[in-house]
Amino acid sequence: MQNKSILSALLLAGLASSSVYAVDGTVTFNGTLVDSTCSATVDSGSTADATVTLPTTNVSALTTSANVAGLTSYKITLTGAGCSTSAGVAAPYYEPSLANVNTNGRLTNTGTATNVDVQLLNNSQSVIDLTADSASQTYSTATTGTNSSSVATYTYPYYARYYATGTTTAGTVVGKVDYSIVYK
Repeated sequence: MQNKSILSALLLAGLASSSVYAVDGTVTFNGTLVDSTCSATVDSGSTADATVTLPTTNVSALTTSANVAGLTSYKITLTGAGCSTSAGVAAPYYEPSLANVNTNGRLTNTGTATNVDVQLLNNSQSVIDLTADSASQTYSTATTGTNSSSVATYTYPYYARYYATGTTTAGTVVGKVDYSIVYK
C-alpha cells in the first residue's frame, strides 16, 4: 500500500513539474517552391559558370587597407519561363560559403598575392556583403527585362574589384563565389 502511495506521489509530481515549462511562442516557417525553369548565364555566355578577369594592377594602387582598384563589370542573365512567377522576379543571390567568403563579406584570395580580397558590388556600385542572407543581401537591379507568357529574361549587372587588407604583395588573385537563383 505504501508503494502505491509513493508511486502516486511521484506521478503527481511529474505531472505538476511539466506545467512549469509553458509555451512562450511559436515559430512558423512558410515557403514557396516553383515548378518551372529559370537558367543563368554569366557575361552572355552559354553556361552558368564563368571566369571574370580583373585587370593586371600594380601593387602601388593597393598600399593601404581599404584601397580598391581594378573595377571590372560583369553581368548575370536569367532566362526562362520560371524567371517571373507569382513568387516574384528571379534574381541572383551570392551564397555565403565559409570556404570562399571571409567574415568581412568579401571573397577570400586563394592566389599567391597577400593582403588582398575580391569585393563584389551591385549595379549602383554599392558593396555586396557576401555574408548576408538572401533577405538582406544588396541586390543589383535588372537593367533589362522582358516578360512574356513563355519566356522572361532579366540582366543583372555587377562589378568586382581588388580590396587591400594591408600593403599588398605581387602575385595571383583568385576568388570564387557560388550563386543561386532566388525570387524577390
